[in-house]
Amino acid sequence: MRHDITFPLFVEVDEIFNLACPASPVHYQFDPVQTPRSAFTAQSICLVWPSELKQRFLQSSTSEVYGDPSVHPQTEDYWGNVNPIGARSCYDEGKRCAENTVL
Repeated sequence: MRHDITFPLFVEVDEIFNLACPASPVHYQFDPVQTPRSAFTAQSICLVWPSELKQRFLQSSTSEVYGDPSVHPQTEDYWGNVNPIGARSCYDEGKRCAENTVL
């Protein structure tokens, strides 16, 4: 099934895997407004389903939420080194925002 997750979808499922967000720079830089919107809106929509229907939910993320690390290896208390206005920021910030909504 192909569907734009920024619009609600009503289907019966047992599990939800949120992988929504263009991952290729060619795709996510094509529409830098829709890219973070797809990550955040998909997360918001997907959070409603499990709470109402008792489904399992998996949120996919990326190491890009930490940006270009300034230390190696990163410890659990490392906050990252993110460029919020760089060429990749529409993807990075969309994924960071989606992670922030996980309950």
